[in-house]
Amino acid sequence: MAPVTKAPRRYFIELTGALALYFGAITIREQFADKIADPVLKDALIVLPVVPTLLMAVAIFRFFYRVDEYRRRQILESFALAAAATCIFAVCWMLLADLGLPELSIFWVWPIQACFWALIMLAFKLRDKASEGMALKTVTTGVLNIAGIAAATGLYYLAARQLGWPTRWLAVMLVATIFLLVRFGIFVFSKKSAC
Repeated sequence: MAPVTKAPRRYFIELTGALALYFGAITIREQFADKIADPVLKDALIVLPVVPTLLMAVAIFRFFYRVDEYRRRQILESFALAAAATCIFAVCWMLLADLGLPELSIFWVWPIQACFWALIMLAFKLRDKASEGMALKTVTTGVLNIAGIAAATGLYYLAARQLGWPTRWLAVMLVATIFLLVRFGIFVFSKKSAC
C-alpha cells in the first residue's frame, strides 16, 4: 500500500491515541487537582492536558504531509474557512452575551473550530461526490452516521442517569467521541476506504 493510502489509517491511530491520552489527562486533572497540596505538583497536573494536545497537533501535521497535493489544498482551505467561521461565531457570541447569553470560555474555541472544520471538509467531500453522481448516498450516509452517534450518546446519558454513572459534560463528550472514533475507525479500516 502506498504511503498516501496509508495516511488515513496512521492518522486515525495517532489521533485516537492522542485523544485517549487527552481524555485521560483531563480526567486525572478533574479528579486530583483540588486534592494535591504541593503547588508544583498541582501546577504540573493542571497543565498535563497540554502534552496530549501537542500530540494531536503533531498527528494533524503528520497527516497533512502524508497526503497528496489535492488533499492538502482541501485541508488548508477548510481550515482557513473554519478559522473565519470560528472568529465570526466568537464575535457574535460575545456581542450576544451582552443580551444575556452566558460568557463563552476560551476552552470552547478549538472544539467549535473543529466542528466547523469537519463540516467544511464534509461539504468538500459532498462536492467531490456530487461530481461523481453520489451526492445523495453521501448525504444519507452522513445523516445516518450522525443520527447513530447522537442516539448512542443519548442512550448512554439516559442509562447513566439510571445507573449512577457520570453524566457531566466531560463524560458525555467522551462517550460521543468514542462512538465517533469507532465509526471513523470502521470506515478507515474497511476495504472501501481510500484517501
